[in-house]
Amino acid sequence: MTTLNPVRVYFDNDGVFNCPKPTWENGSEVSPVRTGNGTFNLQWAPDLVDAINSLEGIEFVWLTTWCDEATELLNPLYGIKHQTRVLQPLSGRISFPSLYWKAESLRAEQAASPSRFIWLDDEHGDFSREMGESMGGLVPKIDWHTGITPEIVQQMRDYIAAA
Repeated sequence: MTTLNPVRVYFDNDGVFNCPKPTWENGSEVSPVRTGNGTFNLQWAPDLVDAINSLEGIEFVWLTTWCDEATELLNPLYGIKHQTRVLQPLSGRISFPSLYWKAESLRAEQAASPSRFIWLDDEHGDFSREMGESMGGLVPKIDWHTGITPEIVQQMRDYIAAA
């Protein structure tokens, strides 16, 4: 099933896919990744990736400080099957805390091209959660230790099904 108006899903990486204690049944994998900023050991749950790959009717958008390296490095490492794109900072540069530029970029994209959306980030505070929810988005609370859990994927499935 493919919908004409897919649900846009904005994914962070660190604390969302890459996390120290994934709660998925079949455990996790760890692999070093060499980036323009050094080498990092990433840990993720293949079951999570399978669950994300099984979602239909979504537009997969990386919204992460990894920027273009997300599509270049993370997609093949994790085995992401969806076609993905990266939502860049409006200023052209990442800054910290990253949640502010992410919120600004998401808000601008939604203003220019409205869509039902899910925003997955472990750094959400009250302002970003309230902003996303006031725009009709699903903004689940994610613990950076566990990342996206099976329960969050079920929330995503329910939200997508209601589209």
